[in-house]
Amino acid sequence: MRIALALALVLSTTACIDTEEPEQPLDPDTSLGAFELGTAWPDDDLVVCWMPDVYDSTDGEVQALLPYAEQLVLHEWGRVGRIRFNNLWGNCKFQPDADIRIGLQSGAGGRSELGTRAQAIAPGLPTMTLGFSAPSGGCVPGGPGDACARTSAGASLTAAETQYFAWVVLHEFGHALGLRHEHARDDSTCASPETLDSPGYNGEPLWTFDASSVMSYCYDWGTSDPVLSAGDIRALHTIYPGAVALFADTNFGAISSGSGTWIGAGYYTTATLPALATTSSFVVPAGVTVTACTSSSCGVFTTSRRTLTATFDNHLQNIAVAPAVVLARDVGFGGIVAQLPTGLSHPSGLGAVGDNQASSVFVPPTRQATACSNDNATGTCITAIGGGLPTAIKFPALLDNAVSSVNVVPMVETYSDAQFRGARHALGVGTYTVSAGSTWLTTVRALAVSGLRVVACTAEGTGPLGGGAGTCATYEQSAIPSANGITQIRYLEISTAPIVHK
Repeated sequence: MRIALALALVLSTTACIDTEEPEQPLDPDTSLGAFELGTAWPDDDLVVCWMPDVYDSTDGEVQALLPYAEQLVLHEWGRVGRIRFNNLWGNCKFQPDADIRIGLQSGAGGRSELGTRAQAIAPGLPTMTLGFSAPSGGCVPGGPGDACARTSAGASLTAAETQYFAWVVLHEFGHALGLRHEHARDDSTCASPETLDSPGYNGEPLWTFDASSVMSYCYDWGTSDPVLSAGDIRALHTIYPGAVALFADTNFGAISSGSGTWIGAGYYTTATLPALATTSSFVVPAGVTVTACTSSSCGVFTTSRRTLTATFDNHLQNIAVAPAVVLARDVGFGGIVAQLPTGLSHPSGLGAVGDNQASSVFVPPTRQATACSNDNATGTCITAIGGGLPTAIKFPALLDNAVSSVNVVPMVETYSDAQFRGARHALGVGTYTVSAGSTWLTTVRALAVSGLRVVACTAEGTGPLGGGAGTCATYEQSAIPSANGITQIRYLEISTAPIVHK
């Protein structure tokens, strides 16, 4: 079964501390953005093209900024999360049905449809527009009243003008991925007449207000080259759950180089993951705690790091990636109650302020959580499966402030891409074979494993007890099967106990 929803509603009447020192997991003030419900893209690969008025423009500024915009998006939004943008942004004249079609806007600034709302735009028309002109010298960064006028075509761009354009590009692509304006939140400190739930929209705040988000009109683009904040990255991973990514260069690799190494839940050393010894920055998704150690010290991280301190830079010897279900008191993961282990938990015994205080839950890949109104996992229940789209990120009315127990069970996530992307399936304990209908097994390229044991084989076997055949490997943590010579899986066995094959 392909996971297309992050939350499957099941109703029944029966049964940050941001340092490189050891820290408490998921600081209650950890920031994330705001999301428009129902606009997440179902696929991980998006096709982008330039409308002819941009692609064929003879304006010197436009031609100078085209490759810059492409590289910026590919590096920032495209490198830190599960979503990838095609690397060849062509002329929309030949790609009228592209997911994101960028046209020319008069003056500076830009606009974009929110996520999949772009699909309602007729083919051949832009879903996003950008002003490829520099702001005037009098443009002051920050604030919703920021007005930036066009300079003459072909004029040279100053560093500040390029920074403004970079912020616009990052901001509009955030909208294209489904993110709303950060300054429209109720807890925003950036003055704005906007609201998330304006007519025709259904916005959802994620975690607490992020003053550093590129999605805010108060973003200070004039101080340095615009980049995604740690909150922006977590917002992306909340909408499109991804994996930990390691980079050999600071800032997630130089824009023109530095592809990363993606890893799932588990424990790794330099003996099995040589990239650890040359890691200078890494991306940490929401709901994941990373413990990274050198030969003499360790740090606990719950946010992405563009630069590791000298203690850790190029000195990592081992790393542990641990997923956890996050239960929160407020809608949008604000006021975190607890990170829940596997098994049955009672919120009142996990540091919550009394029982029945939860309004939202976040479930990362490799986990399934069932929250119920009764203390013994009965009553009204909702089941959330990690790894899919967050079409619902809060408890329905029957469970809001009425959760008395949460049962967390481990799952195995399969991916059709070795970077923990592509077609996804969440699997529980059991046996899966191609002949029994799991035809997608042959396309699996990555396994996210935490708390279960997996046997993957290239053949199904013909004995009376079944079992795998051909080349087999056993995994108790996330892995890329091709590393063991398994390029096409036809048999997958998941269990909680040691597996013995005769």
